[in-house]
Amino acid sequence: MKIIDLTTALFVGMPITPAPGHYKGFDLERTADFENDGKVVSKYTVGTHTGTHTDSPTHFIPNSITIDQVPLDSLIGPAVLVDMSHVGSGGEVTAKDLEQAASDIKPGDILVIRTDWSKHWDKGDYFKGRPCLSEDAAYWIVNHKIKAIGVDMSGVDPTSQYGVSPKLGGSPIHKILLGNGILITEYLCNLDQISEKRFFIVIMPVKITGAEAAQSRVAAIEGLL
Repeated sequence: MKIIDLTTALFVGMPITPAPGHYKGFDLERTADFENDGKVVSKYTVGTHTGTHTDSPTHFIPNSITIDQVPLDSLIGPAVLVDMSHVGSGGEVTAKDLEQAASDIKPGDILVIRTDWSKHWDKGDYFKGRPCLSEDAAYWIVNHKIKAIGVDMSGVDPTSQYGVSPKLGGSPIHKILLGNGILITEYLCNLDQISEKRFFIVIMPVKITGAEAAQSRVAAIEGLL
């Protein structure tokens, strides 16, 4: 059995999405230390969409479930890895791409899409011109009854959607997937370390009552299937 951590670490000074409405930072403060208190205690302040995180439907769909209401079996189970690393900056993963790369997908699987965009994490273009999913790819995922997806980008919509109000048609891919109950985990990393096409995945979002999303620890486990 091999366990691969797919989680991007949180740290002070980390890259933060420029999208409107997001808290622009990660703050870590010591509230107790060894010298004065004989122990270390900290507090941190972070937006719910910073670093590796999972979106629940209520992120874009009114009157839907929040992250604390997401059943854990929606985020744990067999996963299929598709290599879309040929899709470069600003490119789209299409339904045709998925049909060719994930012909063995089964209803209830989790789809993990590798674009290698996580390798841009410490570069200035991570939030600029990332690959994205096309609308027909989103509907392909819905029609194949996939229960969740994970991506190594900061989002599934094109970056041209930054600043476009959802009320004016922004974030169509999020709406298609979340509107059909398909959970989205973003900012994955280390997908190039997964050697199995079909593997077991564990996605564990923090249980925050009423939140639309939360940071997740994500691990691929090889040798179980």
